[in-house]
Amino acid sequence: MVTRIWRATSSVEGARAYADHFKDHVVPELKALSGYKGAYLLNRETQKGVDITVITLWQSIEAIVKFAGKDVGRAVVAEEAQRVLVSYDREVTHCEVVASDGVAP
Repeated sequence: MVTRIWRATSSVEGARAYADHFKDHVVPELKALSGYKGAYLLNRETQKGVDITVITLWQSIEAIVKFAGKDVGRAVVAEEAQRVLVSYDREVTHCEVVASDGVAP
């Protein structure tokens, strides 16, 4: 299994709007893809706003290509999402899951 990790920052209001976008648009798109295994949307409030981390789980890098295209290191950020974010990573990080406690989405 492979994780795909992406980070952004937003205002509190922007983070709420991004969460709605994630639940209403991103998750349904991902669920339609073979090899998609689940996702987490994490928020951490700071004095400057909200740090957002998205972690998606995939069967393989090949499955990620169905979502991200051949350049799997490039972040996929819809214009609707860009409008509510203060900043966001243009690149993502992929990590291989090498151990788990068996709890999976």
